[in-house]
Amino acid sequence: MKLHYWKSKTGNVGDDLNPWLFNKFLPDAFNENSKTALVGIGTQINDVLLKRVNAEKIVVFSTGVGYGSRHFVNLPTVDDAWDIYCVRGPLSAQALQVSQDLAITDGGLLIKKFFDPNQYSKKYKFSFMPHLQQANEAGELWQAVCEQANFQYIDPRWSVEKVVEVIATSEVVLTEAMHGAILADTLRVPWIAIQTSSEIFGFKWLDWCLSVGVPYRPETLPKLQEKSTKKLSIDPWLKKREAISEMTKIAKNTLPLLSKEAHLDSLVNRLEEKIYQLKKKIEMGAYL
Repeated sequence: MKLHYWKSKTGNVGDDLNPWLFNKFLPDAFNENSKTALVGIGTQINDVLLKRVNAEKIVVFSTGVGYGSRHFVNLPTVDDAWDIYCVRGPLSAQALQVSQDLAITDGGLLIKKFFDPNQYSKKYKFSFMPHLQQANEAGELWQAVCEQANFQYIDPRWSVEKVVEVIATSEVVLTEAMHGAILADTLRVPWIAIQTSSEIFGFKWLDWCLSVGVPYRPETLPKLQEKSTKKLSIDPWLKKREAISEMTKIAKNTLPLLSKEAHLDSLVNRLEEKIYQLKKKIEMGAYL
């Protein structure tokens, strides 16, 4: 098989979980010249998926529906060329018109098999993780906001290990990146969903939140830009001061979320069962 996921030029922890996790569970399973594609963690099932993967067989593991050029228009038809082990949540299953039994959760929960939350001591009262777009556009500003608000900054472009360590040593995580919430929840760190723009794809958040049994109620922070070509753009440092004020209010007044541990453990067990079913088929030569 070849492993298909979104490869950001800067790195992005949610996408980078793919090689990190799948190479641990499925060592020596991947070959870029294969005509079978494993579509893994991420929001990848859309109207342009088939063109992107260039494969005769598609294997789906915990993937979500969305993005593409028109989100839910012309979704690919699930036929005999597809093997779906699980999808991110009930909304993805509904959009694909497949059984809700396949709606387990995001594969990022499998980090629970490699990191013990109890081994970490808390260092940070609050941490903040922006979406990749905000990290790329205004990472230095967000770092300055966090420093002045007495928050720890988490960069989504960091390695999986570094992101996990900072999240696990935080008491509460505010995150615009969905996989910041996924990692936090798995590591048993309460979290608060953030959005800086209406462009944040709420469908994928709700899909995952439904899978773990928590509501999706994002709090709003201003969008920051370090550089702008607009002549009448607002001074980024004014926005920075606004962000400091709003971030502090959110941390003080918003009740963070955390899924029930028994439910989370059951989801991790179901994911593990599915990935071992996949491994068995690979060993039988089903996905050359």
